[in-house]
Amino acid sequence: MTNLPQGWEVKTLGEILSNDKYSIKRGPFGSALKKLFCRKGH
Repeated sequence: MTNLPQGWEVKTLGEILSNDKYSIKRGPFGSALKKLFCRKGH
């Protein structure tokens, strides 16, 4: 990873992990997306 935008840094998960409540939260996409949110045929 050498082509990062200026000012960006490579970090390990250990450097960015937090125990704060809601520090990592899944959104409405991916595994949290339910069939209810999809239109039929899509």
